[in-house]
Amino acid sequence: MGPVEFLVALPNVEMNYVSLAGGLISSRQGFQIMTDNFESIPPNSILLLPGGRGVRKMVEDKVFLSSLEKAVQQAELVLSICTRQLF
Repeated sequence: MGPVEFLVALPNVEMNYVSLAGGLISSRQGFQIMTDNFESIPPNSILLLPGGRGVRKMVEDKVFLSSLEKAVQQAELVLSICTRQLF
């Protein structure tokens, strides 16, 4: 069971996927998902940060890191998973 399957099974949990700008995001494998932008994250949320190969570019992106820092500060709980996670 992955973290998304676990979290969505909790009562009163609403899953939202976010990215820096929002919009359609594609994985290297072709999986696509519609995302909202970082600024749409409600305060006191659980923020789940995945890792993986895509993170390597993002750790150098100052705009992304600044937006992420704001989201982390507002979050009730921050979880990071996978190799090369941001935290």
